[in-house]
Amino acid sequence: VSAIDNAPAGDGFVRSDEEEAILLEVENAFGRSYVQVRRSEAGSTDYLHGPDISFITSSSVNHAEIAVATGGALFASKVLPEEASAMLFVKSIADWPTTLRVVRTPEGLCGRVIDTETGISLTLTEGEEMTFTLQQQVAEAGRFMLEVRPWAEAEGRMPSCPEALDGAVEV
Repeated sequence: VSAIDNAPAGDGFVRSDEEEAILLEVENAFGRSYVQVRRSEAGSTDYLHGPDISFITSSSVNHAEIAVATGGALFASKVLPEEASAMLFVKSIADWPTTLRVVRTPEGLCGRVIDTETGISLTLTEGEEMTFTLQQQVAEAGRFMLEVRPWAEAEGRMPSCPEALDGAVEV
Protein backbone atom coordinates (compact mmCIF):
# COMPACT_ATOMS: atom_id res chain seq x y z
CA VAL A 1 0.00 0.00 0.00
CA SER A 2 1.41 3.36 -0.99
CA ALA A 3 0.19 6.92 -0.65
CA ILE A 4 1.00 10.41 -1.87
CA ASP A 5 0.44 13.29 0.52
CA ASN A 6 -1.45 16.06 -1.28
CA ALA A 7 -1.14 18.51 1.59
CA PRO A 8 0.04 22.05 0.73
CA ALA A 9 3.32 21.35 2.54
CA GLY A 10 4.16 18.98 -0.31
CA ASP A 11 5.55 16.15 1.78
CA GLY A 12 7.12 13.34 -0.21
CA PHE A 13 5.99 9.94 -1.30
CA VAL A 14 5.21 7.58 1.57
CA ARG A 15 5.56 3.82 1.19
CA SER A 16 4.18 1.48 3.81
CA ASP A 17 6.01 -1.48 5.28
CA GLU A 18 5.46 -3.65 2.19
CA GLU A 19 8.75 -5.46 2.86
CA GLU A 20 7.22 -6.77 6.07
CA ALA A 21 4.32 -8.44 4.24
CA ILE A 22 3.91 -11.90 2.77
CA LEU A 23 2.71 -11.64 -0.81
CA LEU A 24 1.19 -14.73 -2.41
CA GLU A 25 0.08 -15.04 -6.03
CA VAL A 26 -2.27 -17.54 -7.64
CA GLU A 27 -2.16 -17.82 -11.44
CA ASN A 28 -3.91 -19.75 -14.19
CA ALA A 29 -4.00 -19.34 -17.99
CA PHE A 30 -6.51 -16.47 -17.72
CA GLY A 31 -4.95 -14.28 -15.05
CA ARG A 32 -3.56 -13.92 -11.57
CA SER A 33 -4.50 -12.55 -8.20
CA TYR A 34 -2.57 -11.60 -5.06
CA VAL A 35 -3.14 -11.69 -1.34
CA GLN A 36 -1.04 -9.80 1.22
CA VAL A 37 -0.57 -10.97 4.80
CA ARG A 38 1.21 -9.07 7.54
CA ARG A 39 1.93 -10.23 11.09
CA SER A 40 1.64 -8.08 14.16
CA GLU A 41 1.22 -8.37 17.91
CA ALA A 42 -2.03 -6.44 17.33
CA GLY A 43 -3.09 -8.82 14.51
CA SER A 44 -6.29 -10.79 14.69
CA THR A 45 -8.17 -13.55 12.91
CA ASP A 46 -11.21 -11.23 13.09
CA TYR A 47 -11.67 -8.06 11.03
CA LEU A 48 -9.40 -5.14 11.98
CA HIS A 49 -10.77 -1.77 10.91
CA GLY A 50 -8.07 0.07 9.00
CA PRO A 51 -5.36 -2.38 8.04
CA ASP A 52 -7.56 -5.22 6.72
CA ILE A 53 -8.88 -4.98 3.16
CA SER A 54 -11.95 -6.99 2.18
CA PHE A 55 -11.79 -9.26 -0.85
CA ILE A 56 -14.15 -8.61 -3.76
CA THR A 57 -14.36 -11.32 -6.39
CA SER A 58 -13.34 -10.48 -9.96
CA SER A 59 -15.90 -10.10 -12.71
CA SER A 60 -13.72 -12.38 -14.85
CA VAL A 61 -15.18 -15.88 -14.71
CA ASN A 62 -11.91 -17.71 -15.41
CA HIS A 63 -9.48 -15.45 -13.50
CA ALA A 64 -7.54 -17.16 -10.67
CA GLU A 65 -8.26 -15.64 -7.25
CA ILE A 66 -6.88 -15.93 -3.73
CA ALA A 67 -7.88 -14.46 -0.36
CA VAL A 68 -7.40 -15.10 3.35
CA ALA A 69 -10.55 -16.69 4.79
CA THR A 70 -10.84 -16.01 8.51
CA GLY A 71 -13.40 -14.73 10.98
CA GLY A 72 -16.20 -15.54 8.52
CA ALA A 73 -14.87 -13.12 5.86
CA LEU A 74 -12.48 -12.99 2.89
CA PHE A 75 -9.55 -10.56 2.81
CA ALA A 76 -7.27 -9.32 0.02
CA SER A 77 -4.97 -7.96 2.74
CA LYS A 78 -4.99 -9.22 6.33
CA VAL A 79 -3.04 -8.55 9.52
CA LEU A 80 -2.72 -11.78 11.51
CA PRO A 81 -1.16 -12.43 14.93
CA GLU A 82 2.59 -13.24 15.00
CA GLU A 83 1.70 -16.91 15.16
CA ALA A 84 -1.43 -17.90 13.24
CA SER A 85 -3.15 -20.36 10.97
CA ALA A 86 -5.76 -19.29 8.40
CA MET A 87 -7.58 -20.82 5.46
CA LEU A 88 -6.89 -19.56 1.97
CA PHE A 89 -9.79 -19.13 -0.44
CA VAL A 90 -8.61 -20.24 -3.89
CA LYS A 91 -10.70 -19.98 -7.06
CA SER A 92 -9.63 -21.09 -10.53
CA ILE A 93 -10.88 -23.19 -13.43
CA ALA A 94 -11.74 -26.79 -12.61
CA ASP A 95 -9.33 -29.31 -14.13
CA TRP A 96 -6.81 -26.65 -15.28
CA PRO A 97 -3.30 -26.23 -13.87
CA THR A 98 -3.11 -23.44 -11.29
CA THR A 99 0.08 -22.18 -9.64
CA LEU A 100 0.43 -20.74 -6.14
CA ARG A 101 3.63 -18.69 -5.85
CA VAL A 102 5.43 -16.92 -3.00
CA VAL A 103 6.26 -13.45 -4.34
CA ARG A 104 7.65 -11.89 -1.16
CA THR A 105 8.29 -12.82 2.47
CA PRO A 106 9.78 -10.79 5.32
CA GLU A 107 12.97 -11.83 7.08
CA GLY A 108 12.56 -13.82 10.26
CA LEU A 109 9.43 -15.59 9.07
CA CYS A 110 8.77 -19.27 9.41
CA GLY A 111 5.71 -20.35 7.51
CA ARG A 112 4.11 -22.50 4.88
CA VAL A 113 0.99 -23.13 2.84
CA ILE A 114 -0.27 -26.70 3.14
CA ASP A 115 -2.43 -28.36 0.50
CA THR A 116 -4.36 -30.63 2.87
CA GLU A 117 -5.71 -32.70 -0.03
CA THR A 118 -2.32 -33.69 -1.46
CA GLY A 119 -0.16 -33.18 1.63
CA ILE A 120 2.20 -30.90 -0.33
CA SER A 121 3.69 -28.09 1.72
CA LEU A 122 4.88 -24.81 0.16
CA THR A 123 7.56 -23.14 2.28
CA LEU A 124 7.15 -19.37 2.46
CA THR A 125 10.40 -18.63 0.67
CA GLU A 126 10.47 -16.05 -2.10
CA GLY A 127 10.18 -17.73 -5.50
CA GLU A 128 8.81 -21.07 -4.25
CA GLU A 129 5.70 -22.35 -5.99
CA MET A 130 3.30 -25.30 -6.22
CA THR A 131 1.06 -26.29 -9.10
CA PHE A 132 -2.25 -28.04 -8.53
CA THR A 133 -5.60 -28.73 -10.16
CA LEU A 134 -8.97 -28.03 -8.58
CA GLN A 135 -11.81 -30.50 -9.07
CA GLN A 136 -14.30 -27.63 -8.77
CA GLN A 137 -14.03 -23.90 -9.51
CA VAL A 138 -13.46 -23.10 -5.82
CA ALA A 139 -11.19 -25.13 -3.54
CA GLU A 140 -12.96 -26.84 -0.67
CA ALA A 141 -12.80 -24.90 2.59
CA GLY A 142 -9.66 -25.89 4.47
CA ARG A 143 -7.81 -27.33 1.46
CA PHE A 144 -5.16 -24.59 1.53
CA MET A 145 -3.95 -23.54 4.97
CA LEU A 146 -1.52 -20.71 5.70
CA GLU A 147 0.63 -21.14 8.82
CA VAL A 148 3.00 -18.44 10.07
CA ARG A 149 5.18 -18.03 13.15
CA PRO A 150 8.37 -16.19 14.08
CA TRP A 151 11.72 -17.95 13.75
CA ALA A 152 13.14 -19.29 16.95
CA GLU A 153 15.70 -16.85 18.29
CA ALA A 154 19.00 -18.21 19.52
CA GLU A 155 21.35 -16.57 21.99
CA GLY A 156 24.86 -17.75 22.73
CA ARG A 157 26.39 -17.87 26.20
CA MET A 158 30.17 -17.89 26.32
CA PRO A 159 31.97 -20.48 28.46
CA SER A 160 33.33 -19.26 31.80
CA CYS A 161 36.91 -20.07 30.67
CA PRO A 162 38.41 -20.98 27.28
CA GLU A 163 38.84 -24.62 28.41
CA ALA A 164 35.40 -24.85 30.09
CA LEU A 165 32.50 -26.72 28.58
CA ASP A 166 29.79 -24.63 30.21
CA GLY A 167 28.97 -22.46 27.15
CA ALA A 168 25.55 -22.88 25.59
CA VAL A 169 23.18 -21.80 22.88
CA GLU A 170 19.74 -20.99 24.19
CA VAL A 171 16.69 -21.07 21.94
